[in-house]
Amino acid sequence: MSDGSPALAALLLQDAARFDAAGKLLANQLVDFPIVGRSMMPALADGTVVHVSLCDGAACDAGDVIVFRMDAQIVAHRVVHRAKAHLVTRGDGRITPDPPVPFARVLGKMSDPPAVSYRRKIARLCEGMIVIALHVHPSIAALFARVLIGLERWHSSAR
Repeated sequence: MSDGSPALAALLLQDAARFDAAGKLLANQLVDFPIVGRSMMPALADGTVVHVSLCDGAACDAGDVIVFRMDAQIVAHRVVHRAKAHLVTRGDGRITPDPPVPFARVLGKMSDPPAVSYRRKIARLCEGMIVIALHVHPSIAALFARVLIGLERWHSSAR
């Protein structure tokens, strides 16, 4: 980890365009990012500091935990699928995936990602069931997805 790691993270929060330019010059540089939120629980708790190797989405594959920009937030989620110019990601503690992430929004990937949790395996099963339902009829898949999202929210609020 370099001495400039906190400065690079601060630059990201203040000026995303300058950080992107610096990131291209500092490919594979390690930067520390704090995890905020519960979407990667239990493997990454709120407040955990992770080491991220700067890179763009082209260097990421399924299974990697990446850090990327989603609107005004910095998000750390696992890649569940890689397409031509986008990544599909999801927090290990969630069932539903994020909207596709363009390679250009990726800041880097964790240098020491946590192991796959049982929640991710359950989420993969749910994804498969929705895909099967989609082949039957889109409205059935949508209904099933709404039920799963409701169950996920209920489970989260019950904790």
